[in-house]
Amino acid sequence: MSSFPPPGIAEPPVSAEVARRAVEWMLELQGESVPARVRDEWRRWRSAHPEHERAWRRIESVDAALGPLAAPGHAA
Repeated sequence: MSSFPPPGIAEPPVSAEVARRAVEWMLELQGESVPARVRDEWRRWRSAHPEHERAWRRIESVDAALGPLAAPGHAA
């Protein structure tokens, strides 16, 4: 599995506004039945600008890192 960005290459920063929108998308897409229209809008948002894709990859990375903490029955 490759990492993003490649090791040793720093990513440009993501604006607070774009980061906030990525979080909003993450929350919206975690619903039980997400309409196809919403998924299409999310895909368009992601592909509209490289910063959107960077923000999405970061929020996915954070979600993956925190996932075990949200597991039911997880003992700290």
